[in-house]
Amino acid sequence: MKKDNTYNDEFLDALADKLLEKCSQPEWHVRRSDEFVNNLSGIIAFKENEEERMMGEMSKLMTLMVMYEQKGQKDKALLMQEKINIIDDKLNNR
Repeated sequence: MKKDNTYNDEFLDALADKLLEKCSQPEWHVRRSDEFVNNLSGIIAFKENEEERMMGEMSKLMTLMVMYEQKGQKDKALLMQEKINIIDDKLNNR
């Protein structure tokens, strides 16, 4: 393994890109009911579709935007609004 910072920076950039890619993918949701104890029919699992994932992200951004507005952090609130607009455009063009 190289000891210079260039190799480490490249590795960290690649790792960060991979993590961001994973985080932007739809999420699996799993719940086991009481029936699961007796048999496997009590398991419920589904994966978010892209629209559901974007709606969840937009909800998070809206919450952050309001929080930043209340704290008087206008720059952060404007950034959240820009991100909300991008997602809204994507949802409306589907």
